[in-house]
Amino acid sequence: MYALGIEADAVRDMCLGHVFPGVEFISALMRDTLNFRGEGQAAVGDIAIYLDNGAPRHAGKVGADGAIISKWGSGRTHVWRHGLWEIPHHYGDQVRFAKPLPVGQAIAAYREWAAERGL
Repeated sequence: MYALGIEADAVRDMCLGHVFPGVEFISALMRDTLNFRGEGQAAVGDIAIYLDNGAPRHAGKVGADGAIISKWGSGRTHVWRHGLWEIPHHYGDQVRFAKPLPVGQAIAAYREWAAERGL
């Protein structure tokens, strides 16, 4: 997952069916691991998580200029730099900012989460 710095090759061996670094995993991270900043206190490098009815739908990183850098699409995708609310409507109408995790910690968290689901 781009926002966490998890490259597909780092977890490819632990993805099957609904077990992949998507909504369920991010929901677990939000609940158990991520440290959120107060509203309006985003810092460069933070993870911006877009929510629709409380469920995560999209994520990106906060850039030095305040823009969000995110990867859109499945398969071959593009990395975009966009304003905070320059997103498709279905990504939601709420955003939360979390302190970034070291990449190794994000990968370990995913591997542990996937193992708990039988992979």
